[in-house]
Amino acid sequence: MRNFRLLALAAGLCLFGATPVWAQTGTVTIVKNATPKDAQDFTFTVSGPSGVAGGAQLDDDAGAPGGNNNLSNAKTFALAPGIYTFKEDALPAGWNLLGLSCTPAVDVSVDMGNRTVKVKVTKESKITCTFSNRKEATGKGAITIRKSLVPANDPGRFTLQITPGGGGASIAGAVNVGNGGILGAVTVNAGNYIVGEIGGTAPPTSLSNYTTVITGAGCGPTGAVTVTPGASITCLITNTRKGDVAPGKVTVRKIIVPANDPGRFTLQLTPNGGNLLANYLNAGNTAVMGPVTAPPGNYTVSEAGGTNPSTNLGDYTAVYSGGCSPTGAIVVVSGSNITCTITNTRKTSACAYTLNADVNIYNPMMPFGPQTVHICRGGKVTFHNVNSGAPWSIQYISGPASFPPVPLATSPSSGVTAVLGGPGTYVYKINGVAGAPGFVLNGNIIVH
Repeated sequence: MRNFRLLALAAGLCLFGATPVWAQTGTVTIVKNATPKDAQDFTFTVSGPSGVAGGAQLDDDAGAPGGNNNLSNAKTFALAPGIYTFKEDALPAGWNLLGLSCTPAVDVSVDMGNRTVKVKVTKESKITCTFSNRKEATGKGAITIRKSLVPANDPGRFTLQITPGGGGASIAGAVNVGNGGILGAVTVNAGNYIVGEIGGTAPPTSLSNYTTVITGAGCGPTGAVTVTPGASITCLITNTRKGDVAPGKVTVRKIIVPANDPGRFTLQLTPNGGNLLANYLNAGNTAVMGPVTAPPGNYTVSEAGGTNPSTNLGDYTAVYSGGCSPTGAIVVVSGSNITCTITNTRKTSACAYTLNADVNIYNPMMPFGPQTVHICRGGKVTFHNVNSGAPWSIQYISGPASFPPVPLATSPSSGVTAVLGGPGTYVYKINGVAGAPGFVLNGNIIVH
């Protein structure tokens, strides 16, 4: 009697539309898609609300050498409502996961990096998720990327890159490459790759300012490359600047420390790899070369020692500032206006002369002519009345800065000039006293 009642109850439930517990499930189907078809097996783990819900071992070997009917390429799971995770376990050597998608994609979360899909299952669910794997070819090949710019002296810089064909981080790169630059040859596993580039940073370069063409045997117009074992592929990326290219202007200024230093310098502007574009001979303090009109490109601002007077660069420290690098490098772009300043400071150790000098004054009846002495900056000159029976006076005539008269008493006596700090030529005269009319001789003090 009890069994009869149970059967009747079950029949009543079905009669009035109630769904039995065993029918309250949704389905998730896992499909394996392998390229190429291969007998390799792939393992999946399924976890759900109450832990591990099971797993599967699938292959996609239809028509492949060694293929058999032992495993299917798909398995359907009937699951009670809840959230389930389907994970493709560690991939066999030489295989990659190229794609992971589910249909419909509602209540589905895909994680390609971890080969995982998370599915919310309801009793109405009928979801199919496909894991697509590719077997990489064995062996190695090489990829080389070359850079060409039009015009050749265009200042743009580009970072060349090689990335896997299925996406991912760059596997090789060359940063801030200009015309004639190269990346490679880079040894890679046989397979599919993308050669490409991004704008460089020194100077900042936008790809939108150029038309880009990729050429070369084995190189697709979008940079797609297929490397077979032993292959060596070279791709040329040519960037042509768009629109009209206007010249720029370059100005070079000279500063000398101290300002009255007698040194002279020849300022120069030269395109990298080319001939001198402009120069300024024997430039002194505050001299300016330019503005010089220069086509876009890379240039070097430099200087040489002048000839009037002869100037040795080794006697100075030079600092490049403004629009040029510490080595004088500049980049002229369309319409740019660059000012570079070269500051030369004389080295105190560069002076080959003494800090102190002596000038001997003899009897005016003895002809001795004008006298010249050399001292280093900051030095002094001492005048000696050697054998005259009368006093004398040393007086400033001309020079960078005056010094007070130097009286010389009757010999033997001496006087000392003020310290001569500024470089240049100081002219003085030796004046006789009454009784020696007309005795006036000039001398020179050259401060270096």
